[in-house]
Amino acid sequence: MHNITPTKSKDKTPMELWNGKKPSVRHVKPFGCVAFYKVFDNKRHKLQPKSKKGVFVGYSRNRKAYRIYDIEERQIHETSDVVFDETKNGYAQKELPKNTENYTQIEYIWSNPENQQTDEPTNQPVIQERIDGTVSTEINDDRTTDDEEDGNQNISNRPVRNRRLPSRYEDYEVYAVSDATPETYEDAAVSQEKDKWKDAMDKEINSFEMHNVWEEVERPQNKKVIKSRWVYKIKELDDEKLYKARLVAVGCGQRQGIDFEESFSPVMKWDSLRILLKIAAMKKSVVKFFDVKTAYLNGILNEELYMEPPKGYELRNNKVFKINKSIYGLPQSGRCWYNKFSEILAQAGLKKLKSDPSVYTKRADKEFIHIGIYVDDFVIISSSAEMINQVIESVKKEIEVKETTESNIFLGVEIKKTEENITLSQRNYVKKILEKFKMTDCNPMKTPGIIGDTSLDNYDDSRPFSSKTYQEAIGSLMYLATGTRPDISYIVGKLSQYNRDPREIHWAAVKRILRYLRGTSDYCLRFNSTPGKLKACTDASWSTTADAKSCSGYFLKLGENVVGWRSSKQKLVALSTMESELIAACDCVCAVKWCVSLLEELSENHLIEVPTPVETDSQGLIDWLNNPKVSCRTRHINRKFFFIKDDFEKGNVCLKYKNTKDLEADALTKTLSKDILNKHLFKIGLI
Repeated sequence: MHNITPTKSKDKTPMELWNGKKPSVRHVKPFGCVAFYKVFDNKRHKLQPKSKKGVFVGYSRNRKAYRIYDIEERQIHETSDVVFDETKNGYAQKELPKNTENYTQIEYIWSNPENQQTDEPTNQPVIQERIDGTVSTEINDDRTTDDEEDGNQNISNRPVRNRRLPSRYEDYEVYAVSDATPETYEDAAVSQEKDKWKDAMDKEINSFEMHNVWEEVERPQNKKVIKSRWVYKIKELDDEKLYKARLVAVGCGQRQGIDFEESFSPVMKWDSLRILLKIAAMKKSVVKFFDVKTAYLNGILNEELYMEPPKGYELRNNKVFKINKSIYGLPQSGRCWYNKFSEILAQAGLKKLKSDPSVYTKRADKEFIHIGIYVDDFVIISSSAEMINQVIESVKKEIEVKETTESNIFLGVEIKKTEENITLSQRNYVKKILEKFKMTDCNPMKTPGIIGDTSLDNYDDSRPFSSKTYQEAIGSLMYLATGTRPDISYIVGKLSQYNRDPREIHWAAVKRILRYLRGTSDYCLRFNSTPGKLKACTDASWSTTADAKSCSGYFLKLGENVVGWRSSKQKLVALSTMESELIAACDCVCAVKWCVSLLEELSENHLIEVPTPVETDSQGLIDWLNNPKVSCRTRHINRKFFFIKDDFEKGNVCLKYKNTKDLEADALTKTLSKDILNKHLFKIGLI
């Protein structure tokens, strides 16, 4: 724009001065006009429109393209396939009121109203609340600053001679006539549901007061005062909507070693959860699920920290809050909460496991109780309901917990218990994925991938695809593959290798997985009550990637039910099939040793078989372990893989041969036919 704008000194544009020709201005469009941008076929359903309405907000800095703001998606798209309607304004057509007579301002006083007329200082924070009406001029400048820090996109016009309301008020008007989840306090202030958002914020503030999260203090000198912001969410229930507001600290400016020390907080492993549930199925134990209300607010903050008052609840006399508890948004909050919960469980007599610090256990005579925690959710497995009640009563003395009796959903997994078995299902999660990527009406596929497909590595002729959409899909599928669906682990891991530069051919493979899930959404991971000991199976596919690396896979099983699995690309180039099988077997034995430690700490030694059997389809690997001879084909093998031979010689593990067609781990290293895949899934309990 600078090059085609006349200068005051020369009365000509820089481009005309440079090449002697007047520049073309055909690409210049009125800011804020209506624009219809093309939606490519791979991003829409066949019955959806080929273009979407947006607002022209500028030009791309990186390529010849326009920047179009989609009001519905609240996202900016850069594209050159645009049709403009320069006669219409893309924002709300209805003018804003010229005055603020309809707006009211409410003073919200936390202290006794009778004391408001006195000048005596009070220990209670005095707060001014503005959620009921409008956005006053006091918050306009703050919005610009906070939005830039939060990474939100701001769109502003150049100042003109005629004074007018800021363009961001048009955004407020759009929110006033919609029920979308607000992104900022200002959006909530003008939302149709502003009263409900006000109630949600009041509840959050009251929770802070109840937990003694903060105290009002004078603004400190030479101390950093971090900011805060509101995060809003609408939780859909069967018959109602829950409006939730969470106050979080903007802790991204904190520096480790200066503002805080440690931030790591452990959570329960998926394998640990499945092992606990399998034990519960075999022993027909009591299984209950709980969650902690405002969990982080119970953690004790060790650092000295100050925070600005939240918007809508400002303090008088420029005062700030001194933070005493680990509020959401701080890097160290998760660790503070974990330490607090660990202390509470220790007081209740439970012991933390070394193999998984998020699993706790306690035994008294023949009674037992196992607890697995994942941030603010935890599952309890016990031989008696009375023992659970004793522990919960002890925990309730310190924190507020609630049993999730209405639905047994834990970490997005629906867990059902009967007399005969326990099932784990993510059918609702699959449904949400299909809805998100507009695949609810797609035709189902019988396998997640194509057998022997090598086209994924030969993608030079394929068009680039949106990295954001692709990575969102892979992330969603990865969570599913990690939780209850090992049948898609291999292909999802394979496609995740193209996250940095996805192409349309890769997106087509992702859509095939979604089509497979469409037909298998009801698959459940089943744990039966049949007793069984720990065993494993391992497999590898040699040199199957473009960089000649192999793929490893293993299953951990208690009896005939799978409790753990992994499918991964090997980090080294194996020179032979036996070497790739050795690398895969090492990963498997590591998992076996961990599982043995976990079962020993849970005092479930009767589930451990010594030596632990590990099944493989590599006779060459078994011969290498039995034969200490070093040959020219094996002498180069990295010494770290020899620990499996050490475990083999000590009698901790034993490798057993199993035909490839009967080896379940084969499903974790390659794409199989429908019949073979279904046979393996039935054997591991995924039906």
